[in-house]
Amino acid sequence: MNDTLGELMRTARTRLTLSGREAARRAGISESRWRQLEAVQQPGRDGELQPVSTTTETVLQIAAALALDPSIALRATSRRSRRRGRTGHHAATRPRTPEAVTNRKVASSSWSAR
Repeated sequence: MNDTLGELMRTARTRLTLSGREAARRAGISESRWRQLEAVQQPGRDGELQPVSTTTETVLQIAAALALDPSIALRATSRRSRRRGRTGHHAATRPRTPEAVTNRKVASSSWSAR
């Protein structure tokens, strides 16, 4: 599978016949943020579109909302950054295993209660 996170989100959302609004609500993020993540870009400080980045926690919330395997969603975040040749410290550029995330005590965030 060579999908980016945005492609994976769109495919899963369509399969579940969810609107962007409903999918965002289930994931606990805003509809506008959902659209940015699906589009794999967001407005930068200069108004130009920039590659989107997000946290590991948000990726896991999205995976839970769409009934996706978290490790697949996390791997998809790294594919987006490699395609664009970016590096950095965000989830979009540094994939983590679900075990590593749990070890960071992320399990207490809102996604684990859903």
